[in-house]
Amino acid sequence: MGLVYTVHGNMFWATRANADSETDPWLWTRIYTNQADDFDPYGSHFSVAVDAQSNVHVAFADGSQLKYLRMTFARSDWTLKTLANPAHTAYMQMLVTAAGPLMIVFNNDTTLGVLQSTDGGKTWAATHALTHPNDGADYSNPRTESPSTRSGNPVPVLQQYVDGAVQRALEFQVPVVTSP
Repeated sequence: MGLVYTVHGNMFWATRANADSETDPWLWTRIYTNQADDFDPYGSHFSVAVDAQSNVHVAFADGSQLKYLRMTFARSDWTLKTLANPAHTAYMQMLVTAAGPLMIVFNNDTTLGVLQSTDGGKTWAATHALTHPNDGADYSNPRTESPSTRSGNPVPVLQQYVDGAVQRALEFQVPVVTSP
């Protein structure tokens, strides 16, 4: 069993065997140290998904950079990629589709960007830019939500926004790209 967690500017991976007792210690490894010069209040926001081969996929932000970590289950090693340099990213969702592709939805200032990978996270392509109506609502720092696994196509994505003093959600349906 495994667990991703953050403490200040550090991200850790902790494991222990399913057969261990609840008092047995977790074994942990630091898998990332924040590189941004300033304190990022969103540094603890990350999203994790696990694919059918038990590989662990993590999306997170460091400063304005969208980062991706992948743990290959067979080797228990971690690979890091910088995926995008959006204007302001704080919320992201990592998901695995049943068809195989990986998807990351992230806020890019007031809009949402979508990256998809058809090769298990080795390469990524920007596939969609999700925009909202020009209706006077506040879409700044939009929180995003999506399932971490999805069997159907398209994938539902929610974007939180403020309409006056009321919190609302805008729904998008994002098609899954199955070939590069």
